[in-house]
Amino acid sequence: MNRLFPAGTSVSHLAVYDWSSPDGLRGGSAHVHLA
Repeated sequence: MNRLFPAGTSVSHLAVYDWSSPDGLRGGSAHVHLA
């Protein structure tokens, strides 16, 4: 078991916004939700 991410972990390419964000990238900034 991985102690950093004890539950399922997945990465996807999801572009929510079609305009540039403050970091200059489209689709929003990469982030993670932890509960």
